[in-house]
Amino acid sequence: MYRIICNLFIFIGCLTALASQVQAQGSHLYLYPVDVEGGTAFAFNKKNIPADQHFNSTPEALAYLRKLIPDLQEEGFLAASVDSLVLSDTVVQAWLFRGAHYRWARLSFAQLPKALLNDVGLRERDWEQKVISPTRFAALSEKLLRYCEDNGYPFAATALDNMTATDKGLEADLILERGSQIRIDTLIIDGEVEISRDFLQNYLGIHQGDLYNESQLRLISKKISELSFLQEAAPWKMEFTIAENKLKLYLRERKANQLNGLIGLQPNTVETGKFMLTADVQVGLKNALGYGETIALTYLNMQYKSPRFHVDLAVPYLFGTPFGVEGSFDLFKKDTTFVRVSFEGGIRYQLNATDYVKLSYQSYSNRIVNADLRYVQQNKRLPDNLDIATRGAGVEFLMDRTDYKLNPRRGWQGRVSASGLLREVKKNEAIISIDDGSGFDYGSLYDTLNNQKYQYRFAASAAYYIPLGKSLVLKAGYNGGYLSGSRLFLNELYQIGGFKLLRGFDEQSIYANQYHVGTVELRILLGGNSYFYLFNDDAYVTTRFGDISRDDYPVSLGTGITLENKSGIFNIAIGVGKHSGETLQFRQTKIHFGYIAYF
Repeated sequence: MYRIICNLFIFIGCLTALASQVQAQGSHLYLYPVDVEGGTAFAFNKKNIPADQHFNSTPEALAYLRKLIPDLQEEGFLAASVDSLVLSDTVVQAWLFRGAHYRWARLSFAQLPKALLNDVGLRERDWEQKVISPTRFAALSEKLLRYCEDNGYPFAATALDNMTATDKGLEADLILERGSQIRIDTLIIDGEVEISRDFLQNYLGIHQGDLYNESQLRLISKKISELSFLQEAAPWKMEFTIAENKLKLYLRERKANQLNGLIGLQPNTVETGKFMLTADVQVGLKNALGYGETIALTYLNMQYKSPRFHVDLAVPYLFGTPFGVEGSFDLFKKDTTFVRVSFEGGIRYQLNATDYVKLSYQSYSNRIVNADLRYVQQNKRLPDNLDIATRGAGVEFLMDRTDYKLNPRRGWQGRVSASGLLREVKKNEAIISIDDGSGFDYGSLYDTLNNQKYQYRFAASAAYYIPLGKSLVLKAGYNGGYLSGSRLFLNELYQIGGFKLLRGFDEQSIYANQYHVGTVELRILLGGNSYFYLFNDDAYVTTRFGDISRDDYPVSLGTGITLENKSGIFNIAIGVGKHSGETLQFRQTKIHFGYIAYF
């Protein structure tokens, strides 16, 4: 072993010193076997290494030779080395010692715990009569040490014992010295921060009394960086003492409460020749009570005389458990046509810091403001909007595997939800009270509508991020939704289009019972949460209500930029879209301005 180490250091030193003195030019490499009787070639990886090879330059020949030794060692020639080396301007001569070929006759795991072998997936037969590869053995040791580090033994070490050379190869016992079991006795929060210890322990997945887990500890900085209301003042530190083991977190608050403003400019579809100013204003309070909770109030006016008011509330990790509660309320008034009130309240189970499952109760109430009685009288049919109430239960599942969820470079995200609802069409008193003197019973128009008592909603979204360079990222995304039913009405359909979904179109201007939107977005990262982007949205939309049945293939493209500074985030997006059979009209371009102010 001493001879091998000395030869290896001498060889590397010779190559480094001599390579710097040789000019870059065509060169021949001649290999001479030291320990092979006769012949001028070596058996290597089921191929022969030529004894005479030509390279473009002497440094290239030396680089090949430098790589050849570890390659031979990986093939089981553990003692392989260069015994001597002679260089000239165009010739490299190397005398190569290959040595014996080593295999495992038996590598015993008998002294390792059976539970560990099962968890790691180790079997002795996978090593019998296999070539002894330093890289493979190092990977085995690393696998065992990582397992120990994640299960309370950060000071574990591996070794070989009872090594014996036989006719069939090398026999040895693999020894694992685990050392003392370590627990995190105390979690210390250093810094003037208002944060619940229960929230922090559940969010990080590290509790006082837990076994030491290296993988969880390595994620601390990443997880804290993804919280909007906390940041690290200094890297975390683990202190090991005889009395107790302390995990120290150095934290400080950061401005997280938000005042969001999104202003849009789009052509007014009601008053020809004029533009309409759209608004999306949100006040968000995060961790105001120190429990990691979120409270958000939103006012939107995205359509002509159609305001919307929305409230969100979420409290995670109730009573130190993975369970949290969520609720949302939405009030939408569509000009003088109808009013929709939606409510959702549920329980969310946090699988880890990013993934969750949610069960919820949902209700939707649509009420006509002014029924079009003239239309009903003239056509003897119900209007497109009716009084409808639905209620039921839903489930939602979300997973996030991105490297940084606020501005990912790589990874993916996915969300799916499904709801089962009871649906009831309520008779409108103004409609059933119509008396036009003909004797027609307008209440009979409702007779077949409640045959559809059940309604199902499905929604999904996904995004995949691919790094194309140091600052270039490609995002491929999908958003979709489906509403069941053969007798639907306009005021119960999805409304899409605008800055948040299918850019380049008027806000929430597209009614759909089914939509599928594919997105390709090229991002140039500018640092932190800032980036410039180009986008293309392609969609398939079906609109089914009353006697209307339309299929549409909207397309949009555009560009935008998001810039973050100490006080907030500014964003601007410019997009233009078209429906099936149309051409892009750049005078119909939509411009959206947004600013998120932290306080």
